[in-house]
Order: sequence, then C-alpha cells, then structure tokens
Amino acid sequence: MVQMDGSHEPITIEEINEFQRKFNLNFTEQYIKFLLESNGGDPSPSTFKISDEQGAGVLNIFYGIGDMYSNLEEYIDIYEYRLPTGFIPIGNDPSGNVICLGLK
Repeated sequence: MVQMDGSHEPITIEEINEFQRKFNLNFTEQYIKFLLESNGGDPSPSTFKISDEQGAGVLNIFYGIGDMYSNLEEYIDIYEYRLPTGFIPIGNDPSGNVICLGLK
C-alpha cells in the first residue's frame, strides 16, 4: 500500500467542488477521495508500472489544492494548452515530466 509522506494541508469537499467549478472540471470519485485523504504529497513507494514495454516509472510528487509549492492550480495553468483535452497534470517525476489524470 502506498503511503503519502509530506501530505499537504487537509481540504474539504466544498473546497474541491469550488476548485472544480473554477476550472470547469469533473474529478473522478477516486481522485476526490485521494485529495480528501492527503491533498497530494510524496508517495512511498514512489515507483509505478507504466507498461510491460516501458517498465516502471517514479513519481516525485502529487500536486495539492491550496497555498503550497506544488499547487495544482499553478500546474493546470502551466499546462493549459500543452495537454490534450480531458487531461490534467496531477504530479511529476524526478526529471520534471508531468503525470496526468484523464477525466473522461
């Protein structure tokens, strides 16, 4: 099971709903649960399977909602025109590559 080290300040369902309205997003139930439980942070262990062909990847940090260094709002703004429609950046790897979540 993955633990979240360095979780961010807790947020409420109302704050998540306001964030979704502001950006016209519909988070999955699983992602909402994740935000309520940890609001981002550093996963441990940090490796995950990309595919059989590509092997494993490493996740550096999950972005959170609120006033923090790894702020989801900031990264949504940064990647607004760089990601396909229906994807949002939710984290990055140690090289700065973005990890995305599909919302459709």
